[in-house]
Amino acid sequence: MPIESMFDDLEKSSIHLIAVITERIVAAGRVHFNSSNQAQIRFMCVDKDFRREGLGSKILSELEKHALKGGCSEVMLNARDIAMNFYLSSGYKKIRTYNSETGLPHTQMKKIF
Repeated sequence: MPIESMFDDLEKSSIHLIAVITERIVAAGRVHFNSSNQAQIRFMCVDKDFRREGLGSKILSELEKHALKGGCSEVMLNARDIAMNFYLSSGYKKIRTYNSETGLPHTQMKKIF
């Protein structure tokens, strides 16, 4: 992913979470509010050496809690194919597929609380 695609105008108003193990950032994610009832999760990642240990689920759960606390009734995200099953198992539903500006296939997903 190009470095410039990792930053946008919502950086300062978003909630960012990280997981740190022995002074190393091993997982991260961000949530921002699209409207009074919809939040969007972006930039979810887990270091490949720490996958399948529950870190992604913990970050996702905490981001969802922030969305709910902010009054949102739904959360949307754009998932890469490699993460599809993770989000499906976390209660997200597929909305549509598309190719991102980087050319990678993505699926827009939504979870309604």
